[in-house]
Amino acid sequence: MLDHPDQIARFDPQGLGRLLEQFPAQCREGFALAARLASFPRSIRAVVVAGMGGSAISGDLISSVLAQSVTLPFHVVRGYDCPAWVGAESLVVAVSYSGQTEETLSVFQQAVERNATLAAITSGGTLAQEAEHRGIPLVTIPKGLPPRSALGYLLFPLL
Repeated sequence: MLDHPDQIARFDPQGLGRLLEQFPAQCREGFALAARLASFPRSIRAVVVAGMGGSAISGDLISSVLAQSVTLPFHVVRGYDCPAWVGAESLVVAVSYSGQTEETLSVFQQAVERNATLAAITSGGTLAQEAEHRGIPLVTIPKGLPPRSALGYLLFPLL
């Protein structure tokens, strides 16, 4: 079956196989996009990744892989509320592929109000507008992918 593109298309109407083939290039591009993020203050004492669904997977992967070597608390938030301990010595990275995820936007706004250091990773939407308006470091990733297929773009800037 793998030798017959018409058969593949029949069983993969969304083209996820093609997207998977592009994953290594996506990772390289995601890494290059990370250069847009400035270095963050050494006073950071905790990191929070705010996201939902496919947009939060990158935070989960980093948390799992680096759990034994990261010396800062690293927390993934999948919901509306920023942890109570987030403040001026926290880095909050809002990750929303669409830029419209209301839970991520809620955490982002709470982090702004608490004077946390912020960054955003998105393809656009309200998150990109808010980050640009506030001068917050922003990584803009390509639009048009299913969020679960944009892992390279979401993971490498965060990493």
